[in-house]
Amino acid sequence: MKELDADSLRENLRVMVRKLGLLQREEAVCCGLTLGQCHTIIEIGQAGKIAMIRLAESLNLDGSTVTRNVDTLEKAGLVFREPSPTDRRVTLACLTAEGTERYKKINDGMNRYFSQIIASIPALKRSSVAEGLEIFVEALNPLPIEEEAKTCNERKTAADI
Repeated sequence: MKELDADSLRENLRVMVRKLGLLQREEAVCCGLTLGQCHTIIEIGQAGKIAMIRLAESLNLDGSTVTRNVDTLEKAGLVFREPSPTDRRVTLACLTAEGTERYKKINDGMNRYFSQIIASIPALKRSSVAEGLEIFVEALNPLPIEEEAKTCNERKTAADI
């Protein structure tokens, strides 16, 4: 069995993310929506109703970005907002009937695609792939970023120059 190291993991993930990103654009899986709107529809559809702050957290996006996405989806008749029945400070995002249909189309398309991928994995390895993905996703829970990794993202101020 191949040993896991950071270089091979990073390279395999880079290729996987690129291929999945191309799938979502090329296959028109998002039914005429932008990728961000598609992810927003999926998150709302999976939750049924979701607080805007929870939606931003699940998408790992800034609240204002999510608000703009929801605004656009609301204008398109795919999403509506309603106040939370338990906390009047909270606004919930919900799918309209048309939004629910779009959510189902997106899910159906993705399920067909991933079923083909699963079928191409040898039957005896499928449970290993599933287990490995679950372990990996769990390992992605917030980890502190090493100081060396942060340095390439730091901005210099006028005082630093």
